[in-house]
Amino acid sequence: MMPAGLEKVETAKQDGSWNALDAIEALKIPSDLEMAFANYAEAKQSFEAFPRSAKRGILEWIATAKQPETQVKRVNETAQRASQNLRANQWRSLSNQQSMTNDQKPKAVKYQSFFSVF
Repeated sequence: MMPAGLEKVETAKQDGSWNALDAIEALKIPSDLEMAFANYAEAKQSFEAFPRSAKRGILEWIATAKQPETQVKRVNETAQRASQNLRANQWRSLSNQQSMTNDQKPKAVKYQSFFSVF
């Protein structure tokens, strides 16, 4: 590794960012999420049944929030959606979109193809 890379690794080890995702890799549920699960029936059981990759993605999404308010919102969304056996921070499926009102549905975007111009 080049000196600049070694320097980045040392800096990351000193500021804690080197190990920042260790708890997420271990799928350790943070205490605030545990408390949120307690507010919703079946939330924790559903969350634990999600695939490892989905749980890891959700935990990282929560941990990487830049603002404390955003993290709280993500924790609550995770618990609420897990109680419905839905994954937070996931693309909405067609069945989820069908239960949405028209105002909530994503807007269709028309793209003009290159060949339609000629």
